[in-house]
Formats: sequence, structure tokens, C-alpha cells
Amino acid sequence: MGNLLTIGEFSRATRLSVKALRFYDEKGVLRPVWVDEATGYRHYSAGQFVEALRIRRLRELDVPLEEIRAFLGARDPDAIAAFLDRHRQVLQERLKKGNRDLELLEKLTLEKEAFFLSYEVTVREVAPVRALTHRCIITMENISEESHRAFTELWSHLEQNGSAYGGECFDIYYGEEFDPNNIDVEFCLSFTNPVPDTDRLKVRTVPGGAMACTLHKGPYDQLEGAYTALRHWMEENGYEPVAGSDGARNVYLNSPHEVPPEELRTEVQWPVRKA
Repeated sequence: MGNLLTIGEFSRATRLSVKALRFYDEKGVLRPVWVDEATGYRHYSAGQFVEALRIRRLRELDVPLEEIRAFLGARDPDAIAAFLDRHRQVLQERLKKGNRDLELLEKLTLEKEAFFLSYEVTVREVAPVRALTHRCIITMENISEESHRAFTELWSHLEQNGSAYGGECFDIYYGEEFDPNNIDVEFCLSFTNPVPDTDRLKVRTVPGGAMACTLHKGPYDQLEGAYTALRHWMEENGYEPVAGSDGARNVYLNSPHEVPPEELRTEVQWPVRKA
């Protein structure tokens, strides 16, 4: 079946768990394009990336599945506009998540081409980095506090051992599929002077190589758009993730301590090779 993706590959590209994808299939919200009758394995196409992203964002806004199904199937512009207006009013009344949720809602109106054009993708050779690292398992629920704790610990270890930040701050995500309750991540800081390992912190050379790269502008909780855009670009341009390599990484170009969320800049890098 050519360029179809397994459920694990589709999960990793869209940041929807395999469990969620199976659930959306059962509920008729997001069907795989092909199911192997012999094995029952589900397969998806790159053309479903934006649909998956819309479902993810609508669920983050607590929109019921029945309304999501109706929205995805709507072809009448007035019906789509009415749907968006209704939920815009709900968000304004609740004032629970504020302006960032309104921004997410507006992004649902983007056509597929417009969405992917908002991310420019290039392939370049990324140099290896000598870094102090901490690898652990976290969840989406605590990702912000765990990231802050890990980078604070790395930074403190550098200072306590006569070293300093070397200018590269990033994390690497491992695993063949995305599981929000079991995220295998490695936090990394480059440094100026050598430092010792500890039980929790390890010095290693993070490999470089050919990476598909794109710049995400905005809050960290919207990074899934960059991952989806990268995977779509790979499908369109004859690339694939490098199996067995370090995973995709987020390279943080500025700090939430220095700029507001909408001005954050993160480069997402994904090891690739020609398919």
C-alpha cells in the first residue's frame, strides 16, 4: 500500500496516542484509509495529518466528539462559520484558557496548503554536540514543570563545577509512537568546560547528521503543528525518519523567562534520510 503510515508512525507525526487513534476510529471520527484484514493493523495517509491536528485541537477545547464529527464532515462555509462562532462564544464566556485557546480555534480554519506553508522545512547537516543530559520518563500533564526542573538541575550542575552554558539548549524525544502518559525524553545543555557525571546527569556527545528542520513561532503547547508539518514534508519530498537514531529534538532559541509565549522560537529537528 505504497506510502501509507502505520498507526505508530501516524501517532508520532500527529502527537495523538495509538489508543486515541483507535478510539477515534471506533467512533467514526478519524478512520484509517486501510486496515489489513489478516492482521487488523490500521494504516493512515499523509493527507489525514491536518484532519488529525484539527481533532487534537478541538478535543483540547473540550468539544464533544459528535460536534467534531459534524465539523469535519461539513462542506457548507456558513455551517463551518457558525460552528466556529458558537465555540468562540463558549471560550469567551468561560475565560478559562484565554487568548491562546482562541488562537487555536482560529487556526482550525486554515486550509491544508496554508497550514503547511506556515512552516518552511529545510534539510541540513547538524553538528554533534557535547552536552550534559538527563533522560527520564514524563507525561504531557507534567511536561512543563518537569522540563523546568530538569533544565534547572543541568544548569546548576554546570555552575557548581566551574562550567557555563555553551549556547545550545534542547531536548530529544524517543520512541516509535507518541504516548502522553509515557514520554521518553532527554534534556540537554551544551557547556564550556568539562563536568563530571552524576547518578542522574550524564555527559555525552549527541550525534549530528542530516536533519529536517523547521522553525516554530509561538507557545510550546502548539509544537505539534511543527511535527505534523515536518512529517508531511517528508512524505511529499521522499524522506523518512532515520530508524534507530536519536529522536526528534526541540532546540530552544530563546527563553520563556525573556519573551512572552507568542514570541518563543523553537527549531524542531528530525533525523532523516532519503526514502
